[in-house]
Amino acid sequence: MLRREILGVFHPIDGSQKMRSLRPFAAILLALSLAACAAQSQPDLTPPPKKPLDAKTQLETGRKY
Repeated sequence: MLRREILGVFHPIDGSQKMRSLRPFAAILLALSLAACAAQSQPDLTPPPKKPLDAKTQLETGRKY
């Protein structure tokens, strides 16, 4: 008889007890997902420096850099 009570045959877990047992896991999951988003670095969006024009191109276009 004691074994049945331990297994929950006479006292099944109701919905509120399930929610209380899941709250810490949900909080940990939320904290880990926020930490993963915060740890990502932003991509470098600055354009690469312009390559200097060679002598032939400078003579042909008239631009000097």
